[in-house]
Amino acid sequence: MEKDCRLLPSQRNEVFNLIKSKEIEPLRFVWKEVESHYYIEFYPEDTIVSRLEYRETPFFFLFDFSSDGCFSKFSPGRDRTTDSSQAGTWGIQLAQMGQWLDYLKREVHQPDPWGQMLQQQVLPAGCADFDLGIQPLTGQDINAIGSGIDEMRTYLKEQFQGDNDALRLINDRLDYVVAASKRQGKKDWIHTSIGVFCTIATALAMAPEQSKHLGRIFGEIVSKITQLLIT
Repeated sequence: MEKDCRLLPSQRNEVFNLIKSKEIEPLRFVWKEVESHYYIEFYPEDTIVSRLEYRETPFFFLFDFSSDGCFSKFSPGRDRTTDSSQAGTWGIQLAQMGQWLDYLKREVHQPDPWGQMLQQQVLPAGCADFDLGIQPLTGQDINAIGSGIDEMRTYLKEQFQGDNDALRLINDRLDYVVAASKRQGKKDWIHTSIGVFCTIATALAMAPEQSKHLGRIFGEIVSKITQLLIT
């Protein structure tokens, strides 16, 4: 039997006011209804909870529950990609969200020299100056992306076999990249993916040869989805 643990309208209003107090545009966020991570692991029943996502990024705040009350899972954390904390009460969880908003502002306003370097390495010549943003991804493009991401997923799972935290991060970030391909234009998807892949490489402290292999697969995906447009 499904259990509804979504935030109340009054709680969502408190979240809205907190976002405004941090001088962040509320329209940049979107609400999602998801299954509880905690209950999936420890309880047989389905539990629906609220998840707040920052658009076009892998960043989120999950308003979850455990046997001890409110439980928070969020990305970015203070000094790691994903973190979690037992809140217990709504007031403490709201305070944790306020801290998360500070971490979020820190990350989204950071320059990305690593992403720029990766972009120069993998984008076909002239692609950076070509207006791909208005061009939608076709069904053929999405299939090419899916195949390439599957290749990445297989490679990374082999490299980090037995590391459950790393595997969860890999699956979460790669699923996000695949989902983004269904709603973004070509150039927007490329830029989103560069940021996500840099996040994966940094969070997993990947060796140079691992990062290079990831970049090679990504370069092949980019070549496939831009070839028909540029040639």
